[in-house]
Amino acid sequence: MFAQESVMGIKELKAEFEKLKCIEEKLEYLNFDEHLDCYVEKSNGMPVGLAAWVNGAFYGFEQAATAQAVPKVIDFGNEFNRPNKYEVNKINNALLEYRRQHNIFEVGDSVLPISNYSDQVHFLADWYIENLDFRYTTNSGSWGIIVKSLMDGAWRHATNEEIKAGKRLEVNQ
Repeated sequence: MFAQESVMGIKELKAEFEKLKCIEEKLEYLNFDEHLDCYVEKSNGMPVGLAAWVNGAFYGFEQAATAQAVPKVIDFGNEFNRPNKYEVNKINNALLEYRRQHNIFEVGDSVLPISNYSDQVHFLADWYIENLDFRYTTNSGSWGIIVKSLMDGAWRHATNEEIKAGKRLEVNQ
């Protein structure tokens, strides 16, 4: 994940990232695995769940830093220290791109079945069973359940254009 920067640069960048309030409060559940070069869950040593979210956030933070645009934190004068709205959008977009690249699905994502089962975009609206099954909705009003463990290889993230159109846009030959 960090091969292009020097070891010292990564440590400094990681230290700045971990100072963000939204990240700092999650670190008690995570470790940084130097061998894997990413955050992992303390409970199982795997880069899943919360660790995947933090890795995606760090990826966005790293991209901003690489472009010489390290996010600035706004001090609201109370216990809330949050990145500004622009930075939050950049982080959310980086997280979505990370999930798309690594076939990670979360509540709030828009997906399509890889088969021709349906051409409608399915919005992962909520958990049906926490961390096991998604409840989805479509623009036409239908809904159903998708088993999370069966999504890889059977579902893919919808592109931004497909989300706007509400349907699959690829051409079948």
